[in-house]
Amino acid sequence: MPYNNCIDISDLHVDVVTNVFRTAAYGVAEQMSNVGDPVYFQYWSMLGNGSIAGIGNYAYNLGAYNQLLQIRNTTSTDLQYRVDKSQNKLYVNVSGSIPDKITIEYIPDYRDIEDIRSNYWIDILTRMSVAKAKMTVGRIRTRFGQSGALWQMDGDTILNEGKEELTALRDYLQNHTDTLLPID
Repeated sequence: MPYNNCIDISDLHVDVVTNVFRTAAYGVAEQMSNVGDPVYFQYWSMLGNGSIAGIGNYAYNLGAYNQLLQIRNTTSTDLQYRVDKSQNKLYVNVSGSIPDKITIEYIPDYRDIEDIRSNYWIDILTRMSVAKAKMTVGRIRTRFGQSGALWQMDGDTILNEGKEELTALRDYLQNHTDTLLPID
């Protein structure tokens, strides 16, 4: 998305922002709005005026520029971010050259079942739905008892089966909350 120091993230349905990245390498495809930066002037005066006479001067100038970048990054961390959940705003700090675009890595806040596209979570939801359906059918079949019938309802069996499946699924999810899952 286009870079701005304050980004409205209300349309993205963000639960947690995990990282912010540049889309292009540092110093590539940047805006020229950082011309007033004194460190940028230092870089321009070192490398832009033809002061590179040989490989030695080039190495010294490159070393000085890298040291300036380290000093700048020490005083202000590049792409450091802060999320204001109450206003749905993402504040991004840029310590060096301003990028045209950035990439925001985040965990989405699903508002509707239709938003889920991962096969893993579709499988989990399907298994949970089957367990809940078994519990519902089991409760319906055990609501009324039969006397003198040729057959007997299996409500208790289905109810217990649904409860066991749901408990096993919840235990599995609880035990694997810290596991990173690959994106499919």
